[in-house]
Amino acid sequence: YTVLEYFRKYDDPYESFKHHAEYLCRKVDSVQQYDSYQLADQMMKIKYATAPDYSKRLKKMIDKVDLFLL
Repeated sequence: YTVLEYFRKYDDPYESFKHHAEYLCRKVDSVQQYDSYQLADQMMKIKYATAPDYSKRLKKMIDKVDLFLL
């Protein structure tokens, strides 16, 4: 596989979360229109993660911690 983005070091968690939110908003069209499962699928489309089963793993975590309620 090809690495499209390299890891970054952040000064604090806030900066990390902010950067990731901005990245996703740039890459995924209209983030607000998706539910949690659809967003997991969209993240696979934009190659957010290299694991081929990332979407499946993310959906499992969504179910485990009830993130779909957010």
